[in-house]
Amino acid sequence: MVDKITTVPKSKLSTHIGRLDAADMVRLVQATLLFLGLAESPRAGRQAG
Repeated sequence: MVDKITTVPKSKLSTHIGRLDAADMVRLVQATLLFLGLAESPRAGRQAG
């Protein structure tokens, strides 16, 4: 399910498959905080037109 966050034991991980740059890490953290309800959407305060 894509609507649930879970943890994975380190023993289940093998090699790295990629790397995120600093900008992508910021976006990942922001999305996680938003998903968990710990932050507001940056779009929440915008007015249309």
